[in-house]
Amino acid sequence: MNSITKVRFAPAPWILFLLIFSTGCEDDDAIVKGIPENIRYLSLSHNSSSATIVINNVNVLTLKITAYDANKKEIFLPSSQTNGFIKIEASDGHVLDYPYEFKPSREGTYSFRIKGLSDEATLNGLIEVKAILEKKHAQVTLPVIFHYITNEEVTANKKEELTIELEQNLSRINMSFGNLRGSKDPNGSNAYIQFSLAEKKPEGDLLEVKGLDVVKINTPTIGSINEEIFLDVVYDGNFWFPKKYINVWVARTDDGYSWAFYPELSPSSSTFPNYPYGVFLNAVAFHNKESDFLAHEIGHILNLWHVFDDCNKDGDLCADTWDFKNDNGIAMANSKFLWSCSGQSFIRNNYMDYGDFGKDTFSAQQVERMRYTLDNCPFLPTAKNISGRTNAYPYSTPDMKPKDVVSLRIN
Repeated sequence: MNSITKVRFAPAPWILFLLIFSTGCEDDDAIVKGIPENIRYLSLSHNSSSATIVINNVNVLTLKITAYDANKKEIFLPSSQTNGFIKIEASDGHVLDYPYEFKPSREGTYSFRIKGLSDEATLNGLIEVKAILEKKHAQVTLPVIFHYITNEEVTANKKEELTIELEQNLSRINMSFGNLRGSKDPNGSNAYIQFSLAEKKPEGDLLEVKGLDVVKINTPTIGSINEEIFLDVVYDGNFWFPKKYINVWVARTDDGYSWAFYPELSPSSSTFPNYPYGVFLNAVAFHNKESDFLAHEIGHILNLWHVFDDCNKDGDLCADTWDFKNDNGIAMANSKFLWSCSGQSFIRNNYMDYGDFGKDTFSAQQVERMRYTLDNCPFLPTAKNISGRTNAYPYSTPDMKPKDVVSLRIN
């Protein structure tokens, strides 16, 4: 989020530059003392994805000053030249020195401006950030069963490898949903959702390896997303009762996709869903201990949409995430920096984006969507759903719709 204001001359509405080196102004001269003379403009920006900071004694709003020359070309401004010379003033009276970090202790709207400029200079130079208290929720732990679909023999050594990989996948998603991945976004939030590896089979017997159900097939892959081989595997007793498990199917595909289903919040029957509600995780993502695909796909089954869409609407229905248009599809997936629909440069950090570039953030409103889904979707393994179920069968397919109307959520 940027704010750039012109000081000396009445700016056109679309120009928000701040001229800082102007003769005859003691305040301006005081600010730029020790700063190279070729710098003529400064802009003020911050690191929040929505001009919001969640107060939790951890999140920090970091403000940034960018310098430009007379042609409005950006100039590198070393910290040694800003530290001690340029300060930022907050509306609550705090004066920020480099590195310009602000951690509010109370709710409210805070404004910031570069200190020392006249009121005229800062009329359009203010930026505002809303501080909100982090909403705390009761911790929820959801058991997960990984259906490992393979045509290979799963030896004792292979089971040891899978045990390690299951723990790695579990640890990574627990850190993601607990906001423990080092998010620098001050709007990053803890969902108070954790996951565990299922310990028992639907019939009540202990699993040999926690969280692991080995499913043997006769082909090396399950083909592509809509081929019947995958649906046949799911329907053949490998969709465990969703009121008791989150189902994650792991297999190789020809196209390399992962995908997930959106939740049914108003299903025709609360006994069993109309489609195999769960996550399909490509084996490549499962074996990659740095992958964020599972957090992304679980986000989908908890009713989170992609952060990108047509710029004419809020694609994910969360106002506190960056909106951008994904014109280039997966080709742009690993571009770390993008321009938002409003024309602002931002660093991509949200789990519900494409790409595998170090995502680390669920926003406050995304957390609220997930918590609403936990409270209202009858096909998640929450305490309410497990205690309220009227049918004890572990897994079945008779109540599912025909295969030709099964809908998939891709990636």
